[in-house]
Amino acid sequence: MTPEQYMKINGFPNTYWGWGGEDDDIAYRVRYAGLKMVRVPLHIGRYKMVVHQQDKGNAENKKRFDMLVKSPKQWTEDGMNSLEYNLISRRLLHLYTNVTVDIGMGPSTSPEGNGTAS
Repeated sequence: MTPEQYMKINGFPNTYWGWGGEDDDIAYRVRYAGLKMVRVPLHIGRYKMVVHQQDKGNAENKKRFDMLVKSPKQWTEDGMNSLEYNLISRRLLHLYTNVTVDIGMGPSTSPEGNGTAS
């Protein structure tokens, strides 16, 4: 994805906290923005997901499906254009730039698995 395409989909949503839903939301944003995902033939490139366990301390977002239903109406308002952060550091290295930011505290962890930012 080019930087221009990333901005066209309004980046990642800011309202997902916890595990689940944000990857589906990005796929929807690609379609909503009139773009399409293309998977290259196997003789050109391959992708294999690394098998992993859910991260400790990253509780399941139990409201992710309810949030995905709202995505068509919210994707233009929730993303790069509404991101709030404080820049901590920016280090230009040979192959990449390391940017560290503070995005604040997520929602409190509750037994209900809130998973949404307020």
